[in-house]
Order: sequence, then C-alpha cells, then structure tokens
Amino acid sequence: MLTDKPGPPGKLDIVSITKDRASLRWTRPVADGGAPITNYRIEMKSLGAYRWDLANPSEKVTDTSYTVTGLLPDTDYEFRVLAENKAGVSVPSAVSRSAKYGKKSLL
Repeated sequence: MLTDKPGPPGKLDIVSITKDRASLRWTRPVADGGAPITNYRIEMKSLGAYRWDLANPSEKVTDTSYTVTGLLPDTDYEFRVLAENKAGVSVPSAVSRSAKYGKKSLL
C-alpha cells in the first residue's frame, strides 16, 4: 500500500494565553495518508512577521494539544500546525487568530 503525506490538521484554537505561554488545541487531519501521525509541528510567528518558527523543535507531539512557552510580553502571536507521518509533512493548518496576553478581547 502506498503511503502519502497526511492532510492538514483541522481547526486550531488558542485555549488560553498567559504572560509567557499559549495553550493550543486542534483537530486531527481528515486523512492521515495511510500511516499513523507520528508528530505535529507547531509553528508560531509574531503578527506581521514573514518567517514561521518551530515551537517544538526537539519535542515530538502526538496529542492534539500543546503549550507553547517563551512568549514575549505585548507581542501578538499567530500559530499553525502541520501533521507528519512516515511519508512526510502536511501543508499547514489554517492560521489561528492572533493573540497576546493582556488583550481584553482575548478568550
């Protein structure tokens, strides 16, 4: 059986955000490409930045939730998630809404 890359993860929500961390939750891809999802890559960037940074470079994430740490105060962040299986990495999920700690309209 031929294995393909998984589809993109589903809806990404920012569950909570504090001064230096954001808790994220998303749904599994509709299609896993015929092989189990072995990792989710969580990417983040400050609002307006062009480059996405990997939030979990040395940590495998197999659950559909993750807490990103090391956030800077008064900075708006956006997040996205990619699914990985033995065939490769999916295209990214839709980008989350932007969020920063202390914003009254958040959550």
